[in-house]
Amino acid sequence: MKKNGTWITLYEGRDTASTLTGLKNGDYIFRLRAEQGEWSEPLTVVIEHHALWKAYAFFAAGFVLFLILCGLLLRSSRLKEVRGDG
Repeated sequence: MKKNGTWITLYEGRDTASTLTGLKNGDYIFRLRAEQGEWSEPLTVVIEHHALWKAYAFFAAGFVLFLILCGLLLRSSRLKEVRGDG
């Protein structure tokens, strides 16, 4: 990763997959290198986090759908009992 014009080594070892967390919004430039190989061309990754209110809205919508589904299942179960089907 390049920071302030200087390349920073984030990981060095035998792992073939790495996860970076806690990156702030912005453009990050990465290079990869195989063991004892040449460096790859720089790759720019743009990090853009969604606003927290969007996450809350998504979870609220999911919760409402969950309640509707539970209500429909309960209603269906009660209708079967009234009809004598179940």
